[in-house]
Amino acid sequence: MRFADKVNLILIGRLGKPVGLKGHLNLIAHSDSPSGLSIHREFFLDAKGNKKLILDKISTSGKKTLIKFDSINSMSEAEKLKNLDLFIDEDNLPDLPDGKYYWKDLIGKKVTSIDSNYDGYVKEIMPTGANDVLVCEINDKEVLIPLIIDKFVIEIGEQIIVDWEID
Repeated sequence: MRFADKVNLILIGRLGKPVGLKGHLNLIAHSDSPSGLSIHREFFLDAKGNKKLILDKISTSGKKTLIKFDSINSMSEAEKLKNLDLFIDEDNLPDLPDGKYYWKDLIGKKVTSIDSNYDGYVKEIMPTGANDVLVCEINDKEVLIPLIIDKFVIEIGEQIIVDWEID
């Protein structure tokens, strides 16, 4: 069954190695709070929505996040999902408080320096652990700008105003 006509999917992470014998998988989430994904019931294994899975549970153990789907009940079934991207329906995302942003809302935005010396756009966002990094295309060059609000990223609105020197 195809679900793509019903949903607008966004990438939220990647499935890692199976854990244990009952079908649990490591989840490499693109989120500060992967356990917050437990509010979602439906997950998809491709951006077209061709394969839907229903969440059984998400749990954390130290820095690891484990995910279990109701139809995956063995290590061999889980092994088939290893290294696949995981998507959710964008319409099911909760609203964020002021000053917080989803990556999907920043990617593609225009980036301008505070002194208007250059502009470009955000190609992608790279997680680094300490803080995320905007990967920008500026003057045909890839420029990395730490996503630190009020230090390097001055304002996020219709465009992103940054205080960052480039070579």
